Amino acid sequence: MLVDSEFALKKYLITPIVNPTTEVEQVFNESQITSRNPVERLFGVLKRRFPVLSLGIRLALETAQTLIVACAVLHNIAVNMNEPEPLQDDDQNREWEEEENVNGNDVHRLEHNFREEFLIYFMNLLEENQ
Repeated sequence: MLVDSEFALKKYLITPIVNPTTEVEQVFNESQITSRNPVERLFGVLKRRFPVLSLGIRLALETAQTLIVACAVLHNIAVNMNEPEPLQDDDQNREWEEEENVNGNDVHRLEHNFREEFLIYFMNLLEENQ
C-alpha cells in the first residue's frame, strides 16, 4: 500500500524516500506521490460518505470485507446518479497509526530491501528511456 512518510516503512507499506539523493529516488518519490494522492482523496470521500469506515469497523474480517465492498458499490451508484460528494470535514484526523516494530532491525532491514526492489525497477525504467 502506498502511504506518506508519516508511516513507518513496512513490507506492506511503501513510503517515499526521505531526502532523496539520486535521480532514481526522485523518480520513485514522484511516482509514489502521484499514485497515492487520488487514492487518499477517494478514501476521504468514502469515509465522509460512510462514517462507519472512519470510526473503526469492529466486525469479523469477512463481514468487514463485505461492508467495505458494499460501501464502494453504493459510492459508485451515487457517482453514477450524480449525487454530490459529502462536504469535507476539516477536523478529520488521521485514522492510521504506526505499528510498533516488534522484531527490531531485522524487520526494518527487510522493509528497506522490499522498497529497494522498487528502486531497481525505477532505475531500469530510467535506463530504458535514455
